[in-house]
Amino acid sequence: MKLSLFIIFFIFSLNGIAGRNPELEKLFKSDFKKHYFQNQCGSNILEFLRRSEAKGLNLYNANILEITNKGFSLFGLINAEFAREAGRLNPNSSQDGIRQFPGESNWYHHVVLELDGEIYDFDFGNQPSVLTKEHYFEKMFLNDKKKSEGGEHYIGREEKLKTYEILVRPGLDTLRAREERRSSPVSKTLRLKEFLN
Repeated sequence: MKLSLFIIFFIFSLNGIAGRNPELEKLFKSDFKKHYFQNQCGSNILEFLRRSEAKGLNLYNANILEITNKGFSLFGLINAEFAREAGRLNPNSSQDGIRQFPGESNWYHHVVLELDGEIYDFDFGNQPSVLTKEHYFEKMFLNDKKKSEGGEHYIGREEKLKTYEILVRPGLDTLRAREERRSSPVSKTLRLKEFLN
């Protein structure tokens, strides 16, 4: 029995599936295509928070994470490795509607929602996935590919851990600040390495 539970836990942890908030995950999967606006990561997250709150979901521990690059790599842009429809062309695009596979992209900043160690990101891959923060950051940012491996811009894992910064903002307070047109609160600022430890 113990071995069976260990195997199940191991499989779920390999896939990065956390699933601690099934109602929020269900709403996220529903919203992933119908409430997504390209290049609007912050607005996508705030609107998702608004819809979640309207449904009465528990968002007490929700945080909005703003990811930036404080280093000199890519002139201060952050380098994502698994961005929505940013990779090579999809030969089956007429059948499934997805023009490009997930791939590398560079942004000035990126905004995601974190709740109890799970990340909700409308720009992660082409299908809705809720991952633990460790699995999310590994696949989205740290799985850096060299040119010989198909990557366009290689920065390196250690450099990203050292220079990528996470601004942590309380989710509901940030939503209220946006509605009232005032400054969004910041509860802490961490380097990516600190955030993941």
